[in-house]
Amino acid sequence: MSATTRASILDPVALFEREALKRGDAIALTQPGGDYSYRQLHVWSASFGRWLIEQTDLEPGDRVAIQLPTLAQYFIALFGALRAGLVVVNANPLYTERELVFQLRDSGAIGLISLAGSRAAAAAADERKLRHSNIVQTAPADLCPWPLRVVGNLGWRWRTHAGRLPRGARSLRRILNHYKGHEPQPLA
Repeated sequence: MSATTRASILDPVALFEREALKRGDAIALTQPGGDYSYRQLHVWSASFGRWLIEQTDLEPGDRVAIQLPTLAQYFIALFGALRAGLVVVNANPLYTERELVFQLRDSGAIGLISLAGSRAAAAAADERKLRHSNIVQTAPADLCPWPLRVVGNLGWRWRTHAGRLPRGARSLRRILNHYKGHEPQPLA
């Protein structure tokens, strides 16, 4: 196996892009509220990666923690962060505030992507003095169509007593809507 082939196999972004282009509209992910194609996940992750480069002070090599369950948003955040050249630190969505603070401190993460209303994430961000522009939050039904999104997210807030985004934090849904209609740009 050549070094070029081995490098492309070990590069998750290149592998995902190749599969997204090859499979296109085939279903990549199914979850309550919808099916998501390889193409859609590719476009969303490219948009998120572009936003990370253009709208945050994160630099390639910086660490960003992702504290999300296995939702489409996790994959968008993962591949978007990798496209932007960031180092991903996975954090268990069930971590308590103390555990998350330890994880962020130990890893050196200066960005955080988490579920909206997560008290542990909000407290950990305050404790670590993360810049609010480097905090992105999403609710479980954010990618669902309108009626299901509203009902799902209201149910989520009611069940978890989730609050609003911390002041200055960004909404993943709004970020993706901002880049709606843009073709994915290759990132350096």
